[in-house]
Amino acid sequence: MRRLLRTAVACSLLGLAVAAGAQDVVGPTLPPPAADDTSPVSPRSTVRGFLAAAREERWDAAAQYLNLANLPARSRASAGPDLARKLKAVFDRALVINLDTLSAAPEGNLADGQPEDRDLVGNIESREGTVKIYVERVRGDDQALEWRFSRPTVGKIDRLYEEFAHEPPFADRLPPAFFTVRVFDTALWQWIGLVLVALAGLVSAVVVSAIVLGIARPITRRTRGDIDNAVVEMLVGPLRLVLAVIVVRALLPSLWLPLSVHGVCTGFTAGLVVVAATWFLVRMVTLFSRVAQLRLAAQGSAVGISAIPLVRRMVNAVVVLVAILLVLTNLGLNMTGVLAGLGVGGLAVALAAQKSLENLFGGVTLIFDQPVHVGDVCRFGDRVGTVEDIGLRSTRIRTPERTLVTIPNAEFSSLQIENFARRDRILATTTIGLRYDTSPDQLRYLLVQLRRLLLSHPKIDPDTARARFVGFSLHSLDVEIYAYVRTTDFNEYLAIREEIYLRVVELVLATGTDFALQQRGIDPERARAAEAAVRQWRESGELPPSAMPADRAAALDNALDYPPVGSPAGGRR
Repeated sequence: MRRLLRTAVACSLLGLAVAAGAQDVVGPTLPPPAADDTSPVSPRSTVRGFLAAAREERWDAAAQYLNLANLPARSRASAGPDLARKLKAVFDRALVINLDTLSAAPEGNLADGQPEDRDLVGNIESREGTVKIYVERVRGDDQALEWRFSRPTVGKIDRLYEEFAHEPPFADRLPPAFFTVRVFDTALWQWIGLVLVALAGLVSAVVVSAIVLGIARPITRRTRGDIDNAVVEMLVGPLRLVLAVIVVRALLPSLWLPLSVHGVCTGFTAGLVVVAATWFLVRMVTLFSRVAQLRLAAQGSAVGISAIPLVRRMVNAVVVLVAILLVLTNLGLNMTGVLAGLGVGGLAVALAAQKSLENLFGGVTLIFDQPVHVGDVCRFGDRVGTVEDIGLRSTRIRTPERTLVTIPNAEFSSLQIENFARRDRILATTTIGLRYDTSPDQLRYLLVQLRRLLLSHPKIDPDTARARFVGFSLHSLDVEIYAYVRTTDFNEYLAIREEIYLRVVELVLATGTDFALQQRGIDPERARAAEAAVRQWRESGELPPSAMPADRAAALDNALDYPPVGSPAGGRR
């Protein structure tokens, strides 16, 4: 999730750069105009020329774009540059001019509803209502037709300057360089102010959040459960970010920033609020997914436990994607064009992301078809391992060699998967080879004892348990032992099987025979005892058949001591 949050923050910073450097308005990155673009032959060239001269603080040149006909001739030379400076300050604070909307034709825009020789540059919302900024076509000193800012507009410059762009109260106490040095149409003192505002926001956020958390933490400690405590702790980072944004937004108006720069700052702070909300939502999704996993584990719902990680990732991805779109929208990027471009390029994206989508649907298939769950031991292809994670793109499996195998979901879901964790019982089967000098009665006696062992063991399923003489191999008489152990835990199965095999060894030796290829030979005394027991069963008509009668099998059920007597947990159970 930290990667997702870093992505959101990176996108917000990228959006800031986009908003600051690629706006379709007159701003700090306006390229230097060509000479013929600044001659007042059209509304667009007049405004462009005025802004270019004002940006270079050539106020005498900027005054040439103003219609000063209403001023006395003797005061035009001195008043013109001052009015040009004030008009540029008003534009910085109250009007963003989009040059592309102005007419580049010498006759102006004839379809804007304005008089033939007048074009609208923009509207400024003032205390007294909407003030319209016009340029008008007049004859210059050489009697050529030129476009200049209209006389009514020039007459309102002083009032607009007083409302929107007057100097800060401390202007006379700072060196001139703080006002003359400008970057992106923003004075040096304003850049310093931005840094101080950001520091004030950070300090205020830390102090206020400490007070709020100091009140909230003792309250949550008195409540039952740990969820509210976790929510409070997860709220710390996002809360501080939101508090810092609130302080910065409250202090921004005091910096008298140019409107374009102010718009970027407000858009960026709005983007930070989105980042804070996303940060908190991602944390909450993670918290509640863990709580849900614990509850499902208590209920034994393996399906839900496996589905929650995938659902959590998908929800977080959607939240972060929406956050990125909101951040870029707040920073002034035209998302309509972006979404339209995505629609046009959707087919290409789908083709390029075919494998990723295939893996995503493979992961969904694994979650809902449930061939394996997280924690299951399975065989996939010719390998065996324990499932550790089922992600959006791949499944990770830990092998017995402790290596981690990562398999794309599309490939894994198409494999033949054998799930060992779904076994209700585990098969224990082996074939023992007896010496060829074992007598038939010895063999009968051993088979009876082996069947009794399997039927009486509490961990063996009696319905499928069997011990059979199955054939003659080159060096031995072969007896097959076949039984299902009542456990799904492989470690427990190994312990039970080991205990059964030890008892089998005891029974073989107690019968007086031995395993094939052993040099000890037949024990005559035990062999005679086994043969005598079989002879007695035969004479009394009680020789056990190859299939144990149901009443005798029931009498033997769970009759064996397990764990065996003498072990730490030994005795009957």
